[in-house]
Amino acid sequence: MKKKIGGLVLLFAICLSGCAGVEKFRKEKGKPELSSPTQASTPLGAPISILVKVKVSDYRTLNTFKKKLSEIRGVRNIYQKRFSVAEDSELEVRYIGSTEKFADEIINHIHLPHLNLEITGFDQTSITLNITPLPTTPFEEEGY
Repeated sequence: MKKKIGGLVLLFAICLSGCAGVEKFRKEKGKPELSSPTQASTPLGAPISILVKVKVSDYRTLNTFKKKLSEIRGVRNIYQKRFSVAEDSELEVRYIGSTEKFADEIINHIHLPHLNLEITGFDQTSITLNITPLPTTPFEEEGY
């Protein structure tokens, strides 16, 4: 009788170890591990808020730049916080991705005719840039 009970207990233990889902506690193949604490606290695909400080010569240029920004993949919303010719105008952009990737997208995908766009700096939460008119050549001034 003791042999039967011992055998049943052993059989029950083996069944439990196989049925307890040990596999789900092992690392799943192909699933990336989180590399930093900030990545763990921000869900993948959640937009971040980036303050874009823009030095422009007029409101029309800022408005054109805002329209071009909205065409960048990953941009969710753009809020104009401030406009000033004397100081930096400010846009708050909700973007899915990093600030560095957003700066790359701005330089690679925004082309404004007759204007030079230059990023002068960025950090984790903001990008600073200048939009200035391209210098004209003497032939353009005379209408050739």
